[in-house]
Amino acid sequence: MNEPKYFQILDHPNLVRDRDTKAVLNTNVQAQEAYRKERANRLKIKAMMDEFETVKSEISDIKMLLQKLVDRA
Repeated sequence: MNEPKYFQILDHPNLVRDRDTKAVLNTNVQAQEAYRKERANRLKIKAMMDEFETVKSEISDIKMLLQKLVDRA
């Protein structure tokens, strides 16, 4: 007799367990796609914030160098 590859997890209608690997899989494709989009957005925001902090630091360095030039004159 052929057993199904997955079996339902009790009290979790969108989750199944793979009989071979014991992995828990989400069967709600829409929720998974929404999670992926949100994660991509968070990563983009983090990259933008990191770049902003770098630019801010570089501007501070330029400001300090300009101040030194003004003080010499």
